[in-house]
Amino acid sequence: MLSLSFNITGVEIHIDDTDKSRWCILAVTPIMKRAQSLPQAAEIIFTDSTGSCDAQKSILTLLITATKGGAVPIGALIHNRIDGIGYKQAYGMFKTYYPSGFGNRPVSGVISHLPKT
Repeated sequence: MLSLSFNITGVEIHIDDTDKSRWCILAVTPIMKRAQSLPQAAEIIFTDSTGSCDAQKSILTLLITATKGGAVPIGALIHNRIDGIGYKQAYGMFKTYYPSGFGNRPVSGVISHLPKT
């Protein structure tokens, strides 16, 4: 099991390599971290996933909140599984490192409602 964290010029990168069949990377920039404290981040979060981004068919998932100025990301997740297990690992990682990442409120139980397949 590999779990690493880096802070490179303010960009926080967390890596979770639980086993060889599933892994996840979380990246948060200073702007994303600031957006996590916006009141809008407590009201609504959109997720947008793009699959097959590279030869390993990684999935890029952005967590985005809506503001008066437009959409602002609060976190970027890169993971290798597009099923419920992959998303649960990715969202769980966000919850672990940013427990108040949604408008300075605790992350709700939505993560626990994901499918187990």
